[in-house]
Amino acid sequence: MLRFTHGEADVLVTTTLIENGLDIPRANTIIVNRADRLGLAQLYQLRGRVGRSAQHAYAYFLIPGRQTLSETAHRRLKALQEFSELGSGFRLAAADLEIRGAGSSSARASTATSRLWASTSTARCSSGPSLS
Repeated sequence: MLRFTHGEADVLVTTTLIENGLDIPRANTIIVNRADRLGLAQLYQLRGRVGRSAQHAYAYFLIPGRQTLSETAHRRLKALQEFSELGSGFRLAAADLEIRGAGSSSARASTATSRLWASTSTARCSSGPSLS
């Protein structure tokens, strides 16, 4: 990772650990394999890892095929595509709440929802083909 941040490597291959607030301004493209297996908060955070400089950013979320997507995965990806503008974190959180339901109010059960409500994004991502 240090080689990438110092410009000694052009590609960084990582796990979803990258979603945890790493700020690498020279990263302008992210490719996420099997995006259908990730939650909306994870996808939102991963998308936010690019576009942290003046360069235009791209986020590509790969799926095995629309016909194999679960209804929930389809709704998550559609919400991520719809709410891609700066400051759309709150609307994305509301969509996540609608998709997953309110759930439990206990601390252990509501941790993921709390993290999403506090998130924001500065990434400008290009729109790909519609999931409609």
